[in-house]
Amino acid sequence: MSSFSSSSSFPSSEDAQNHHPPSEQEFAFDGDDGNVLDAILHRVDFIWERTRAKVEDVYHHPELLVLVLFSLVLAHFIAGRIFFNKGKERKIGSKNSKKRDSIVLCGQDGAGSTSAYLLLKNKSLGLGTVTSSIENESEVEICVSSSDRDAKEKRVKVNVVDVPGHAKIRNRFYERFLPRAKGIVFFVDGVEFSTNKRDVADHLYNEILIDYDNVRRKRIPILIACNKTDKEACSPATFVKKRLESEIEMIRTTRDVMLKDAQFDDGSRKAKKRAKEIEKKREREVTGLGWKDEWGKFSFDKAAEMKTHGRFLFCACSCVGEDREWKLKKEAEEKGDDGSDNNGDTNNSSGGDKTSNSGGSRNLSAVKAFAAEHAGR
Repeated sequence: MSSFSSSSSFPSSEDAQNHHPPSEQEFAFDGDDGNVLDAILHRVDFIWERTRAKVEDVYHHPELLVLVLFSLVLAHFIAGRIFFNKGKERKIGSKNSKKRDSIVLCGQDGAGSTSAYLLLKNKSLGLGTVTSSIENESEVEICVSSSDRDAKEKRVKVNVVDVPGHAKIRNRFYERFLPRAKGIVFFVDGVEFSTNKRDVADHLYNEILIDYDNVRRKRIPILIACNKTDKEACSPATFVKKRLESEIEMIRTTRDVMLKDAQFDDGSRKAKKRAKEIEKKREREVTGLGWKDEWGKFSFDKAAEMKTHGRFLFCACSCVGEDREWKLKKEAEEKGDDGSDNNGDTNNSSGGDKTSNSGGSRNLSAVKAFAAEHAGR
């Protein structure tokens, strides 16, 4: 009966060179041998000797050991990256982040995007105005009035995403949801616009029109909604459009001049490297808008005409007015009235840069029409 070797240490280099792993014939057993246990031990002894010989080869050839360890580490790293990326994709919303399937509501903090989201989802603001520090996403059903009085109202299902407007957190949400946008509704606080118009323009220019290539390359349509028209101090949509164009032009030209002046090159390697970095930044911040100097001053109409971006639409709206109309309609239905006199849900978002402050400006009809129009594309 064979037994395992009692030695636990590796042999010397000379012994390893003279040592040869046993052949299968040395440990082969005769099928006529009646001692089955002895045959099994012969086989185990044979496997042990072959394994020990392999280990000895690796021991006396360190490069093989290093190669094996490196292969294991590399395989572990690749597998980890694959599972990490899959997990990351699952966190970017409930749907595939590469698929354009949503209408994204955004804007400055307090401009009304979250209120508009709740009105689209629940038809009412409930307890009043709200703010949000996380994204809101759901599929909502939008009822769009038809121009034909005999036709029934059209109902469209739209996936709507509301992005928080706080300056410190909104960029990470833009990274997640702007690639999914089929249309963007950018809310502007019409009451505070005269005070913070520079911040609004910088937000729209830097964080949406330049930072995300798909907004420009895919020519995503953008509706700029001047909210809070229920208040007398609200700036009209025409004023918002003109001031935004002026502010964006000022930002664009000022940064162009500053970056050109910063490209000082005294011939040193460090100066050349810095000049190259500044030129890349200039290309991103100035030419990244797609605007050419020969077109003159920036305008939304010209940008859409030259196809540097998609359509820019402007409208006046009121979340408070939408909420009020919904409540009046519900009261009328409870009294048995059709409430038609209280429903000003008209479509004011067709083509160009409609900036009417009547009709649809007292509710969210233009926002709803925009969402319904681009949801099915």
